[in-house]
Amino acid sequence: MDQSEIHINETQGKSLKGLQDKGVVIIKCADCGHELLQLQLATTDSDDKAKVLTRIIVQCGFCDGFSYVKQIPGQFYPGAPNDNMIFDIVDNVKDAPEADVIFKAWKK
Repeated sequence: MDQSEIHINETQGKSLKGLQDKGVVIIKCADCGHELLQLQLATTDSDDKAKVLTRIIVQCGFCDGFSYVKQIPGQFYPGAPNDNMIFDIVDNVKDAPEADVIFKAWKK
């Protein structure tokens, strides 16, 4: 049996940084208009570092088209726009626009 213990709020002298909600970005297919992916944007409480921009596209599982390239600043958490969709990260997609991360989304 696992004897691991979870200790909440033990920071060992470090101040905790909570996440702040920075909104949601919904990504749609540029060809057929289906909602493919949603990104929850977040930042930490005292995040005054330069923001990293991540270029994201999503390949559509309905028409094999792509979304427009979105530049997302800072931290983000991907999710399906509804319970009938799933997504994954893909590599080596032929004829894909240039991006840092390529997702593919399709209906369950």
